[in-house]
Amino acid sequence: MSLGERRTETLRSPEKENHNRLLLYTGVSCSGKDYLLDRAMANLSDIELQRLSMGTFISEQLKIHRDGVRDQMNLQEIEQFKMDVVAPEVIAQQPAVLVTHIVPKYNHVITMNPDYEKALNPSHFVAVVSDPELIQAWRIARNETGYRFSPPEDLDTIALHQEMVTTNTYIIAKH
Repeated sequence: MSLGERRTETLRSPEKENHNRLLLYTGVSCSGKDYLLDRAMANLSDIELQRLSMGTFISEQLKIHRDGVRDQMNLQEIEQFKMDVVAPEVIAQQPAVLVTHIVPKYNHVITMNPDYEKALNPSHFVAVVSDPELIQAWRIARNETGYRFSPPEDLDTIALHQEMVTTNTYIIAKH
């Protein structure tokens, strides 16, 4: 898993002037978000910057394992919780990097809520992109640990979801 196997695209909204000091860090499951961010944060140790994870934040608030959130709440409830609880908490902790899924997949449904990203009003977006074969291998390896679970997907489905993430992140970042 060398850095040469991964690529990032950094996007910033040119239209807004008063951004929150937030960076939204996104990508499909097992694309390498945490891997790359760990290395970047190690090089930024002299900067006071909070590292936040959407999944961890929600699971801690609800006191359940992050993979169980979708079993406890439906999509509408999750999105409302993000707007009512998560957004104000994230903004209160700035400057921060929020690891999140701008285009999450809930039980085989790819969705997005641009109102949430607008509420956060981040200064920057980073979309992590990796080779679908590597993503598939990393998902299998992570699933085998039992720590987290990602449903198996074929390479075309991973590539499609990844393209939707980068395209929609770009669109949201522009507005």
